Amino acid sequence: MSGAVAAKGDARMATIHVTAGAVTVRESEERAGDLYFDVEITLETGPSEVFDALVLPGGEAAAEALSQVGQAMEFLKDTYRHCKPILALGAGTRLVEAAKIPASLPDGDTDPGLLLAPEPRQAVALFIKAIAKHRHFERYGDPPRV
Repeated sequence: MSGAVAAKGDARMATIHVTAGAVTVRESEERAGDLYFDVEITLETGPSEVFDALVLPGGEAAAEALSQVGQAMEFLKDTYRHCKPILALGAGTRLVEAAKIPASLPDGDTDPGLLLAPEPRQAVALFIKAIAKHRHFERYGDPPRV
């Protein structure tokens, strides 16, 4: 499925391609004040199992809007249940709270695959390390915690 997403403040058009092995961004067209992205997959057609990790962007409006979309919240929960790395930036941390995802492991330790980062620079290196591990089975539980 295709679509476009605009982000204010940049006058370039970019295409993001998500495949099993890579994400590529390609600048393709000038637009006045907006940055557009071609969307190749939606929450309804792309389950969390096909992705290696999840980044929840910051932004008050985005966090509020996503918290009201059932598919988005289930996608987040399923990503957690499949022990995949999750990075929540800024206001995106509220989505983790809204989904009732615990910030710590069952034994009380910090979950190395769940990064809540008010400031993105703090978390990039940790997120890369979390992705390299691929799954964080120390959070696994049957039944799931969320």
